[in-house]
Amino acid sequence: MSNLIEKEIQNILDELNTVRPEVLNTEAKRLFEAIMKIADERDEYKKALIKRIKYWNELEKDLFENCSNYVVNKDKIREIYNNNENNDNYRKSWILSKRIKKNFGA
Repeated sequence: MSNLIEKEIQNILDELNTVRPEVLNTEAKRLFEAIMKIADERDEYKKALIKRIKYWNELEKDLFENCSNYVVNKDKIREIYNNNENNDNYRKSWILSKRIKKNFGA
């Protein structure tokens, strides 16, 4: 939304806040209450969205600053596997762990 529309909406809401609902007729009062409820919900959604954006920005920052904590280099895995390739027990346990993860989602 553009700033102009946002300012116009805020001006209308500010004006509505000065209205005394008790002096309105039934239809106008119902409309007034609906508008105020929509405005309150808009503010709640806006706050929730801002909170989510901040949270995602923090996650993204953490990921890029500490990516080595989250990602294991493929070359490192190959090196470990190749170094232990002659060790038959290691190979069997590695294959077994892959099968367990595939079958049981571990």
